[in-house]
Amino acid sequence: MYSATKKLVQTEFLAFAMKAFAVLNKGRRLDNDKYLKLLAEVLSEVAAGRTKRLAVSMPPRHGKTFMASICLPAWILAHKSSAKIIVLSYGQDLADKIAYAIRAILRSDWFREAFDTRLAKDRAKVMDFVTTDGGGVRSLSIEGGVTGLGADFIIIDDPVEIKDCDNSKRLQRVNDLFDDEIQTRLDNPKKGGIVVVAHRLSEDDLPGHVLGRVEGAQAAIDRAAGQTYELADGEIWTRCALTRSLSATLNGCATRSSRGSRLSSSRTRAAATACASKQNISPHSCRSYRSVTCPSSSALIQDKKQVPPIASV
Repeated sequence: MYSATKKLVQTEFLAFAMKAFAVLNKGRRLDNDKYLKLLAEVLSEVAAGRTKRLAVSMPPRHGKTFMASICLPAWILAHKSSAKIIVLSYGQDLADKIAYAIRAILRSDWFREAFDTRLAKDRAKVMDFVTTDGGGVRSLSIEGGVTGLGADFIIIDDPVEIKDCDNSKRLQRVNDLFDDEIQTRLDNPKKGGIVVVAHRLSEDDLPGHVLGRVEGAQAAIDRAAGQTYELADGEIWTRCALTRSLSATLNGCATRSSRGSRLSSSRTRAAATACASKQNISPHSCRSYRSVTCPSSSALIQDKKQVPPIASV
C-alpha cells in the first residue's frame, strides 16, 4: 500500500470505507456521492465520541448497512481495539452477513498493514469475535437477546422488515425492546454511542420513536429544508425541500426527494435538554439524538399530501 493511501485510510473514514468496499466487492468502486460524504462525517463523530446518539434514515440500496453497520465497527476497532460493539438487525441472517464483512475487513492485508488491531485466534466466530485487546463484535437479531451483554457502541440496522410496515404490534415490540433492553446494554450510557440506521416505514417505527422523544426536533427538521451545508472538504450541498406521500412510504417505495440534511447540533441539544427537563428522561434516553435525512434516487409522489418529514441520522 502506498504511504499516501495508508495515511488516508488511517485518518479519513470515507477513504477507509472506499478501500473496504473495493476489497469486499472485487475492485468495484464506492460512489463518491455527496450524501455519502455527509454520512461519513456524522458516523465519524460517533466513532470519535462527539455524537452519542444518531439516527440515520435512508431508503434500501443506498449504502446505509455498509457504511454504518460494517465500516463503522471496523473503523472503531481499528482505532480502539478494546471497544465492544453490538450490532442488531431484524434477522440473524443479515446480522451474520454484517459480522462476516466486518471480520473480513479486519482480516484483510490492507487493514493489517494500516492498523495494529488483530483478531484473537481462539475466538473468531462470525457472530461473536474479539480482538487480542478484548474488544470485538457481537452480531444478533433484534430478538436474539442482549441480556448479559455490555457494549461501548450499539448499532441497530433495519430492526423491522419492510413487510411489517403496517404491523403496529411488531413496530411497538421493537420500540419496547429498545427502551427496556437494548439501550441499557451500554457499559457507560454517558459516553457510549447508539446508532439507529433504517429505512423509514412508519411514523411509529424505531427512528420515529427515538426522535419523537425530543421536543422541537420536528420543527428543526422542517427549518433545515432548503438550507445549504458545507461538507468537511469545503464542498457545498443544498438540501431540497421534502415532499412525499404516506402511501408511497408505507409501501416501502422510494420515499424522499431531498438530498439530505444535517441539523444544527446546538438547536438539537437545546430542544433535547428542554424535553429532558420536562419529562425527567433517564440517562439511557434518546435525548441527544442527532437527525439526518439522506437521499433516495427518486421520489414517488402519488398525491399532493405532504407528510411531516421525520428524519434519521
